[in-house]
Amino acid sequence: VKRKSLFVPTPNSLSFGENSIRQANKYTEATTDPENDCLNCAFFTPEPPDANGEIPNCGHCSIFEGLASKNGYCESWSTKDTGQG
Repeated sequence: VKRKSLFVPTPNSLSFGENSIRQANKYTEATTDPENDCLNCAFFTPEPPDANGEIPNCGHCSIFEGLASKNGYCESWSTKDTGQG
């Protein structure tokens, strides 16, 4: 069974509201601190690994209620370990 690939949306593919919440949280698709990326955030749920065990770049952010890059970052970041940023 081939799984549909998800992609990280570009600002042009998002609604005004979706862009607004990303801007308010200062979201970026490439964090400057690999320890504080979306993949390590309590609000991010990654897609299941592919057949090679690789985690796809795109996952679901509960803050944005939509897709985000596993390598991204925003000011709502919170560690998965304690639930506190």
